[in-house]
Amino acid sequence: MTSLCAGASIVEHTFLSDDMMEDLRRAAQFDVPVLISAPSADDGEQVAALIHRTSRRAPFRFVKLSCRSVPPASLEAALFGTDAAPGLLEQADGGTLVLGEVEAIGVDVQLRLHAFLESREIRRVGAARAHATASVRLITFTSRDLLDEVRGRRFCSELFYRLNVIHLVMSAPRTTCA
Repeated sequence: MTSLCAGASIVEHTFLSDDMMEDLRRAAQFDVPVLISAPSADDGEQVAALIHRTSRRAPFRFVKLSCRSVPPASLEAALFGTDAAPGLLEQADGGTLVLGEVEAIGVDVQLRLHAFLESREIRRVGAARAHATASVRLITFTSRDLLDEVRGRRFCSELFYRLNVIHLVMSAPRTTCA
């Protein structure tokens, strides 16, 4: 196995098995949420990018966010927006939103994200009613076992089942780009 080098224009070699590549091709065909269990954030992001590039949403925006890199108090505004600015869900309308390290999302934001996945309505922070609707494919990744997080009551079970429509588990070791 060889690695998928960042910036490569054609994916000729991959750090993924042939079976995983086939799973990615199938995942790209269906416009449903994908949960990626990856050994590292880089691996999860590369797999998410590959799914987006081979999906019908490829011509549209690919927006990504590491949930751990945003302070918990700011994550809700980053996703849903404020009166002053649209959030990432609106910005990714038509395309794909990738949320890395999804286990870092606080319970309140998890509940709002679950409500968005059910209705596709975006209610900006502080707003009394929905501002817009968005057609966004959500791809999430984590290096943790989210089912263990659900059992430990650190992750909302309803959101877990919404995100876990297609679950890709990566276990292959990475190699470096030459």
